[in-house]
Amino acid sequence: MRIYLLLSILAVASLTSGCASVTGNTTQNVTVNTREFSGGEVRGAVCDLSNSKGRWQITTPGSTTINRSNDNMQVLCKKDGFEVGVSSVSSTVKAEMFGNIILGGGIGVIIDHSTGSGYEYPEFMQVFMRALSRPQLPAQSDLPPTASAVRLPSETAAASQVAAVQQPSRPGPVPTRQERRHEHDPNPQVGDSWTYRYSDGYGRTETYKVRLTINTATEIEDEIRIGQGRQEIQFIPGLELTSRSISGLTVREFSPYLQSFGPIESAGGSSVKLFDESKPFVARFMGTERVSVPAGTFEAQKLVVEGTQFVRSNFAPVLSRDYKITVWYAPAARRFVKMTISAPEKGLASSLLSAERDVIELVETSFPLTAEKSAAADSAERSARLLQ
Repeated sequence: MRIYLLLSILAVASLTSGCASVTGNTTQNVTVNTREFSGGEVRGAVCDLSNSKGRWQITTPGSTTINRSNDNMQVLCKKDGFEVGVSSVSSTVKAEMFGNIILGGGIGVIIDHSTGSGYEYPEFMQVFMRALSRPQLPAQSDLPPTASAVRLPSETAAASQVAAVQQPSRPGPVPTRQERRHEHDPNPQVGDSWTYRYSDGYGRTETYKVRLTINTATEIEDEIRIGQGRQEIQFIPGLELTSRSISGLTVREFSPYLQSFGPIESAGGSSVKLFDESKPFVARFMGTERVSVPAGTFEAQKLVVEGTQFVRSNFAPVLSRDYKITVWYAPAARRFVKMTISAPEKGLASSLLSAERDVIELVETSFPLTAEKSAAADSAERSARLLQ
């Protein structure tokens, strides 16, 4: 009984000595933006924001004043032609709330918690939306052999069309797309698939499969599968790190179809925006390098993206660490064959960010890779030379 009596006395003392909140206003201003997974902005989406303190609606991009709360802000965005975008934005404890324990007493903390004034949301909220699937082009098997490629060079397109018209019809089964296509065609075709092996440096490994679903001069779309999970995403020309979560795994790929959108430069540097809080990264092509992966050994163009990642926290100054992405592109594979992400733990940043040691390697493709030796064959050949 004595402990309960003591607590009662302390509570009364707090009420009489100072129990007001010192953490500030119960409202704050937030801005909401909607984007496609490929990076393009989606304007005009209608978004509903809600938490335990109320509900608000805006049209993106737009801002509104919301009530603070200790629970997450649920954001739901809709627009014709797009799937519904959903995001749950975390509420964080304001640093001032800890000071309230001293200045305002225990009752002050309770007030800050109940009114929401001791919490805050990020000032900028971003919701990703996926465009609905568009009508597909005729099946490749329905097209004449010379029209099977998605893109043809302008100097050969006319000749190919003439050849398609003049080609006499013949009985028998129609050749498959794989039989019609030249085995050294560097452009990926709808239906092509790639299997990759992912490892994160902490002992976790996973295999995922990518299949091309749409290919035009300005856009490529593919689907990724891990177990029963499936997700589609669009890629556009340019240098960009794309992230998608599926079946509990976050897969990040850097411009996987870069060589299909245009020639790969051999030198120079380009600015790349990887993180909202960081300065632009620099991407440089380092020339050709021979790289071995489970799918084989390839002559690949090596791209290195380097910069500094900055991290902001309510309880610490701005933290930073070095961040590096390396990608190997091989024309024979029509996609990247290997990618690594390296971001070591550094000082105080290690308390908020764990080290990253991601490695993605090509395992196999749905089309033959006859232009290169397999990794096993190449290793056997080197061993034979050493024994001679």
